[in-house]
Amino acid sequence: MSLPPHDPSPTVPGPTPAGGHRGGLAGLPFALARVDRSGTVVALSGAWTDVSGRQVGASLGMPWDGFLDPGDVDAWRGMARDLYEGRRTQAAGVLRLRRPDGGARPVEVRSALHHGPTGPPDGLGVMLFDLAEREQALSAPRPSMRLSEESTRSLVERAAFGIFRCDPDGGLLDVNPALAAMLGYADPASLIGLNLFEVVGAEPGVRERCLAELEDGLADVSCDLRGARRDGAAVHLRLAVSAEFDGRRIRFLQGIAENITERARREEIVRRGERMAALARTLAGVAHEINNPLAAITGFAQILLKREQSDDDRHAHETILHQARRAAHVVKDLLTIARREEGSLRVRVDLNAIVRYLVETQRYAMDTRGIRIVMHLADDAPRVLGDPAQLEQVVLNLVVNARQALEARLDRHDADEAWLPTLEIATQRASARVTLSVTDNGPGISSRDLPHIWDPFWTTREEGEGSGLGLSVVHSIVTAHGGSIEATSVLGVETRVVVTLPAAAPAAPAPLAIPHHSTPAARAARPLDILVVDDEVAIRDLLVRYLSTRGHAVLPAASGEHALRLAEQASFDVVISDLRMPGMDGRALIRRLRSLPSCVDTRFILSTGDATALPHAGGDTTADLEVVNKPYDVNALVTLVEAR
Repeated sequence: MSLPPHDPSPTVPGPTPAGGHRGGLAGLPFALARVDRSGTVVALSGAWTDVSGRQVGASLGMPWDGFLDPGDVDAWRGMARDLYEGRRTQAAGVLRLRRPDGGARPVEVRSALHHGPTGPPDGLGVMLFDLAEREQALSAPRPSMRLSEESTRSLVERAAFGIFRCDPDGGLLDVNPALAAMLGYADPASLIGLNLFEVVGAEPGVRERCLAELEDGLADVSCDLRGARRDGAAVHLRLAVSAEFDGRRIRFLQGIAENITERARREEIVRRGERMAALARTLAGVAHEINNPLAAITGFAQILLKREQSDDDRHAHETILHQARRAAHVVKDLLTIARREEGSLRVRVDLNAIVRYLVETQRYAMDTRGIRIVMHLADDAPRVLGDPAQLEQVVLNLVVNARQALEARLDRHDADEAWLPTLEIATQRASARVTLSVTDNGPGISSRDLPHIWDPFWTTREEGEGSGLGLSVVHSIVTAHGGSIEATSVLGVETRVVVTLPAAAPAAPAPLAIPHHSTPAARAARPLDILVVDDEVAIRDLLVRYLSTRGHAVLPAASGEHALRLAEQASFDVVISDLRMPGMDGRALIRRLRSLPSCVDTRFILSTGDATALPHAGGDTTADLEVVNKPYDVNALVTLVEAR
């Protein structure tokens, strides 16, 4: 908010004659003040006299605290401190002004930093809304808001808040440069005649609600406009709107606008984190309950498919296996979204190599649709430290999403003949970080939908065309790798997603090779003694039956305590234990088994439907375990169990 220095030469407007009009700033529904960093009043508008009962000239140069009720001084100083220290960009509250007659007048105070032509903030700009006058004016005709006087225009044009006046339908009659800048217009005159609610693309019903509340007697109302600037960038404005009445009919709307886009974005990030945390807590238990029956279904389906059977039976078993694996994939994606620990493997990864490989896998599909691929991969892009498989998943999801957006526009035939569907991928070094951008010139994403693209199960595709988890998984993987991801979109022009990841430290010199002394000779091929520990009877039945067909001796245990009793009586070549079990879990069980003389040479395999919950750092005695994921691939399970 900016105020011109007070010029003492013009006459401060005096009382208004009956039926007359006061000049200067009298038509504005608020008073304006500027307070320097020392707390001294350096500028005031003419409406200050009405609000405070004091003359402008006599108030300049006085301490601002002296005009406040003593009980409100600390509240004001707290607001000012938050603004100066950057905790808030704007502050608001209700304070009381001390009047010369000893009374106190309640005012709503809205304040922001005041910036001079150069240098740091030199003070605070303050708006004061007279709450007492609002109550008295509810049933009285409202004075016309005039923005034509030179002094008023100078003040309004330098304000940091957006100020506007429009007809009841929203047609703009006057705006200041601050509001024009918020909406992406260089010239305020370009907005005159446009509809405030339509130019932003606000949600339906916002204007109607404002009018209804004002007509019900509220002096002013607050409403949010979420939409897009002229350049397509998302914008979130918070309006404080009052009305000018002609009898009982609203003649004009007037008010101020605050740009809270960045604040709302930060709040949404916090809310998204809270949602993900709640989702993680829920899924940690749910995944176990879902994956156990899925493991049994997929396991028995694979066993049945190994038998001779009719084509109809084989088709039925293949369908069962396919659909069960599809459900398992959804569970895995949800766990990836929820688990911030996801991505245990950390090696130096060449992001450019991943991009080149995955683009080649998609090139045929894009070439057949006439989609042009443009790559700008920086030669000096450093390696990133990450899980190669997960980073491949990030790149693949972004490339496929962009390709499908272009195909959707092609299928709708809404592109002009000059439009060439293009997907552009670029990498770039950015100090100690690497950026990956994926851009398409497809239909774009509306400003209303853009904030939701990271939400689980949110999708614009038809039912059955994807689970709506792809971008949620991407967001979680990038975050788990210490990076960030942002999306921007302009309808009909382009959509761009930018991933930023930390660069890996320079590679250390390769250590000297140390001769590896192998363990004693590998076991000869022979049947194994296997202990299967799982609280799910279907899982125990599956593993016992299938491993027994391979010639192994298999004993089941329904709990950790049961497994310990068996291990105290016999030795086992292999122990397969579930991770999550009532009472003693898999990790605790394995630690106990390793302390038994009968398990000195035992190999341990941990079975889990939630691999992201496993420890990966040193210091945990089970961190080096072999792991098999539920649902099982029975061939991979057998290979692991029978490894020599």
